[in-house]
Amino acid sequence: VFNDTSGRKHAKWYDFYRASNGFFNHYHKFAIVREPLHRLYSSYQYAVSGGNQGEEDLAIQQSIGGQCDSFEGFVKDVLDADFIMLQLLFQPQYLYLYDRTLNCRVDTVIRYENVLEEWQSMAKEYGYPTHLPWLNASDASRLPLPVLSNAAMAKVKLLYRFDYQLFHYEC
Repeated sequence: VFNDTSGRKHAKWYDFYRASNGFFNHYHKFAIVREPLHRLYSSYQYAVSGGNQGEEDLAIQQSIGGQCDSFEGFVKDVLDADFIMLQLLFQPQYLYLYDRTLNCRVDTVIRYENVLEEWQSMAKEYGYPTHLPWLNASDASRLPLPVLSNAAMAKVKLLYRFDYQLFHYEC
């Protein structure tokens, strides 16, 4: 929407702060978050398809495929605290927006599930373009979530508990 062609699309707040705390403090900062289970499933689908086909994405694909053959299996046998911290695609969203004392460092958080309405509201308030182009949408976002066992769902809720809490998603 801003015709920005730079590479910083999924950077953490402190990456921008370290680059220029003056700019960071001066500009309005916003982020879009997604319901954690839906985001996890989308990330899983992206990973098992080989992502962008780069070396790292293909290595993650191979690693996941060698340990499980379903989303349930992935959650039960692959997903753990070490995995989500090592694989950027699976890191909790709060790490991108909150500091170590759990203070939100962006000005506006938009929920993906309400992105068009919330964007319109923020855009009007800050004088941004109100038309939001829909780019990079995956087929996985249109697929129904597979039903997880109670144990697998409990694991997801535990690993992503701050995302559920801080972004006010039902846990």
